[in-house]
Amino acid sequence: MSGIEESNYILNLVHKMGGYIDENGMLQLKNGFCVGEQVPPHGKFFRELASYMEKTYGETGLAGCSDREGRMRHQLRMYIDRHNIAYVRKNFKKDGMTDEEALMAYVQTPSWQGGLGGAKMLREPARLHNKYPSESSYRKYQKGRENKKRLTPDFHSEFIIDRDGAFVSQWNVLEEDRQGRVISDIEYYRQKYLAQGAEAWEDAQRQIMDTESFNYASKNDKAHQLLDIEPPGLFDTNLRKQIGKEWKSPCKHAKALRDIKNRYYKVTGVQTCALPILKTAIAMVRTKGTGIHPEAPDRAGRPEARPHYYNPRGYISHGRQTHPESHRHPLYQAGRLS
Repeated sequence: MSGIEESNYILNLVHKMGGYIDENGMLQLKNGFCVGEQVPPHGKFFRELASYMEKTYGETGLAGCSDREGRMRHQLRMYIDRHNIAYVRKNFKKDGMTDEEALMAYVQTPSWQGGLGGAKMLREPARLHNKYPSESSYRKYQKGRENKKRLTPDFHSEFIIDRDGAFVSQWNVLEEDRQGRVISDIEYYRQKYLAQGAEAWEDAQRQIMDTESFNYASKNDKAHQLLDIEPPGLFDTNLRKQIGKEWKSPCKHAKALRDIKNRYYKVTGVQTCALPILKTAIAMVRTKGTGIHPEAPDRAGRPEARPHYYNPRGYISHGRQTHPESHRHPLYQAGRLS
C-alpha cells in the first residue's frame, strides 16, 4: 500500500462511519464507530490503523493537513478511546471492582478470552494528564493526587487512572443527544455541572482535559511527538480548546531541572556544589532535553527513575534504563557526579 493509499485509508474509514465535523469542530460518526465490540485494545486492527498513520505522517506530522482532514484523523482517536474503556468495563469489571482492578483482570485474562494473557502493560509518565487550573499551581492543586498512565504493550491504547482506581476520561462526561450525536457545545456541560456546584464543573473539566488518548506512534519518539502530542493544539474539539485556556500542564523543563538538582543533593549531601551540575543540566535542556532519560519531559508527580510495567500478577517491575545515579549516566561521565 502506497503512502497516499495509507493516508486515504484513514479518511475512507471515517467516511464509512459517516464522519463529519460539526459546528463545534468535533468529529461526529453518523453510522457509529464501526469496529466490533469484541476487538480488544491490543487488537491487530488498531495496530494496523496506527501503522498506516505512522508510515504516512510519522516524519511530517499532521500540520500540513487541512483543518477538516486534520480533525478527522486526529479525533478518530477519541472514539477508539471510548471503545477501549467500554471493552474493559463490559468484559472485565465485576460488581465492587474499580476500573484499575478491571484493567488488571484484562491483563491476566488469557488471550483467547480477549485479555493480554499476562503480557506486561507499560507504565509511562503522565505529565499531560495531570493538568491544573491556570490560577493555581501544580504543587497546590495536583501534587499528591496525580493520575497514572498505563498502555498496552504496543504503546497504542492508553488508560488514565486516578488515585481511587477510576478511569479518567472525557467519556465520563460527554453525552449523546437523541439523534446519537455527541453533544459538543460547552455551554450544555457548563450549565449542567454548575447546577451541581462549582466543584462538579471543575471535576468535569478535569476529566475532559486529563483524558486518555490513543497513540498512533508505536513508541515515545519523534513520531509520538508529531502524531500524538502536537495535533491536539491544532485539531482538538472546540470544547477541549475552550476549557484548555483555563488549564495548564506541569512545566517539563523546570521540573526536570529540579529533579536533577534534588538527586544531586541526595548523592553528594553538599548543596554548595550544585552549580556545576545545574550548568550541565541547563545545557542539556537547551540542546537534547534533560539527560535524565527519554521520558523525563512527560513525568508528573513523584520522580520515577525508570519505566515500569504491570506483570501478570498485577505487581510492578522495572524496565532497564540508565539511572541518573548510574556510572553510565552522562552526568557521571561529565565528571559531575563522580
